[in-house]
Amino acid sequence: MAIVVLLIGILTQTILGQVIINTEPNELVDGESGSVTCYYNNAYTIMLSRSGESNIANCFVSIQEQDCNILNPGPTNNYTDYIGFYTASKTTTSLTINIDTVSKQRDGGIWRCRVDELPSESFQINKTINVKGNSMLLELHYFI
Repeated sequence: MAIVVLLIGILTQTILGQVIINTEPNELVDGESGSVTCYYNNAYTIMLSRSGESNIANCFVSIQEQDCNILNPGPTNNYTDYIGFYTASKTTTSLTINIDTVSKQRDGGIWRCRVDELPSESFQINKTINVKGNSMLLELHYFI
């Protein structure tokens, strides 16, 4: 009985402690809307960034009253202005970057999610996001 309780505790901790990055739709398509979401069950803050580039948003997900916004251009994001391309939203367990119009060049590549727990634990995960070309745009270009 004690072994079963111990195993359930370990499995629960593993499930609760997993950082996940998902896209919606499953494959982002150039020229269409989409989103990138980082999930973590026990986060204080969640930060999404492009690997090797810059921070896009850093949100206190544990504080419901605080808004979550795209960062203004500055030293933390290499002075990159993402405000015209992205909006941010959050729940108590996730941070979502909403993309109005996906760009293969801007949005494809490695995305990084960093999660901070209180008092001092932090975790991060990288995910390569491939952006598909838009077949409708290709067909339209072919006929022009």
